[in-house]
Amino acid sequence: MADPNYAKQIAHLERINAERLQEIKRLEKILYDEEQKTIDYSRQIDEMTDFLADYGLHWVGGDAPKSSAFPRGPTDMGLFEQKIRDLNAMAEQGVEFQKEKTGVTKVKQQKPIHIKLLDDGFKLDDGELRLYSLPISSDFFQDIMDGFFPLEFKSQYPEGVKLIVEDLRKIDLFKGNARKLVETAKRDKGDYDIPEKKEIGEGNGKIKIKFSNGKETLAKLDQSATVLILKQLIEKEFGITKFTLCSPPSLILDDDEKTLSSLGLFPRGLLILTIPK
Repeated sequence: MADPNYAKQIAHLERINAERLQEIKRLEKILYDEEQKTIDYSRQIDEMTDFLADYGLHWVGGDAPKSSAFPRGPTDMGLFEQKIRDLNAMAEQGVEFQKEKTGVTKVKQQKPIHIKLLDDGFKLDDGELRLYSLPISSDFFQDIMDGFFPLEFKSQYPEGVKLIVEDLRKIDLFKGNARKLVETAKRDKGDYDIPEKKEIGEGNGKIKIKFSNGKETLAKLDQSATVLILKQLIEKEFGITKFTLCSPPSLILDDDEKTLSSLGLFPRGLLILTIPK
């Protein structure tokens, strides 16, 4: 005759086995999530490095800088606002509908979020000031520049949300003589015309050149290219001979012999071209 305790022991062992399998699955999920976080962090580091390179900044060894990649908020407001428009278009495609008691289906009205850019930080609607120097602030702007809604919106706005930008900053991205040149260019914009060219030159480096009349072009150059080579390329492509090139916050390209690499403008950089009256 079979031992009645034997069946109980089998059932007990099966229950323990099921519990352990469940625990293993839980631990596997935790491990997977941590691996995804590591991948995301690596991606963010790569993207931040690319962003710094876009504005002529680079790490020169040692520990990573503690400062934010957006120390004064977005620098290229034209590009930032275009990214916002793209995200708003995506949000409109993912609108939610709600059914009224009357049986009529209406679009669910969603209150837009205002991003208020201030001198030292930014606010979402009338929330607390968030300093630009905080890593979480850098992540916020980087997500937008990468074409995504900020990660912190994911749980509350899974389909996206309309964003409205208010640039209330009083400080200028440029300093010193560079600032004076840019201010002069703003006053004089529209006083000249240039051909429409999306790209000029050849090479692995990419330098965005913004003209004070609102146009822009992308100059492609090699790492060994000098300021003189860039100026000659601009003269050839646009037919202008007297102009000044500035890079934020205070760099004026007045030494023709220097390489773009030595000025931190390779492989990516941003320049403002001003033309004196």
